[in-house]
Formats: sequence, structure tokens, C-alpha cells
Amino acid sequence: MPPSFKNDGISISKPHLPRSDVVQQIYDTAKKKQYVVLDSSAATGKTSLIQLIKKKVLQEDGDANVIRINLNPMFTVND
Repeated sequence: MPPSFKNDGISISKPHLPRSDVVQQIYDTAKKKQYVVLDSSAATGKTSLIQLIKKKVLQEDGDANVIRINLNPMFTVND
């Protein structure tokens, strides 16, 4: 079984850098296109950014279905 990293990302309930501009840009794109693909090198903040985007989506569209897919076969996602 591949490794699982439960400590990736941020704790939404604790103080964090909100990155409001980039979150809004990705949110707007997702609303228009129905999906967004984020790709970047390891340890660049993708997981924490996804957590912030998910928070925004659920705040704006409470009945939205947010699905996170990790395309790297070496890792599993724990949400």
C-alpha cells in the first residue's frame, strides 16, 4: 500500500495565509470550466491551496460536490 500523509496541508481552523486572490481566481475558473487541474513540484503548497479552495466552494455553494483526485499513484488522499 502506498504511503499516506495525514499532515499535508493546513489546519483551516488555525491562523493561516488565506491567499484570497489566487483562491478567487481558481474558484472563478472552476465555476466557468467545471474543473481545475493544479500541477506543481512537491512541497509548493498544492494541498493547502486545495483546502482553501474547498472551504471557499463550500461557503459559496453549500450544496457543491467537491472531489479531490490525486493523480500521483504513490500517494493516497485523506480528507
